[in-house]
Amino acid sequence: MNSTAHKLKRLFFALQPDASCQQQILDYQQQCQALLPLAKATTANNLHLTLHFIGQADEAYAESLQQAAARVVAPEVKFMLDRHGYFKKPKIFWLGCKQPDKSLLQLHQQLGLALQNCGFTEQYASYVPHVSLFRKFNTGYQAIQMPAVNAISFTANRFVLMESISTAHGVQYRPIQSYTLG
Repeated sequence: MNSTAHKLKRLFFALQPDASCQQQILDYQQQCQALLPLAKATTANNLHLTLHFIGQADEAYAESLQQAAARVVAPEVKFMLDRHGYFKKPKIFWLGCKQPDKSLLQLHQQLGLALQNCGFTEQYASYVPHVSLFRKFNTGYQAIQMPAVNAISFTANRFVLMESISTAHGVQYRPIQSYTLG
């Protein structure tokens, strides 16, 4: 029996920023770094906006997710990253949207419905589109005067199934499959 047949992968669907958007996110992250000396910055290659977190998946489940995602028909997604926020329990500081664009919310919904046919169930009561900038951010977020966010335009003409891989140098995200929008 092949030992890799039952290997589990940690998966999620996401949007990846283009080079210009990524650089603007990194510029804002750098402005914040001095205020958050103990926080762990998200690396440039790991910047993304999660559409749906899947979690552990074996090969068969991953294959069914890929087939379901391939059936999603949605327009190109455009939105603004124009606010920062903090998730207390996972200790994450992030960039997000004051008003998520309809195209982003529709993609999230359509993909979620397609994935339900594979047995996927949404883990979160509400969707908060965001790009994680820092992890292990323990300081009292409300007490820190963070820099204002100059709106960053995020455009995506594809979404991606990603694998989260733990390494000696931290977590790395690897694209598995890309799906065209538009």
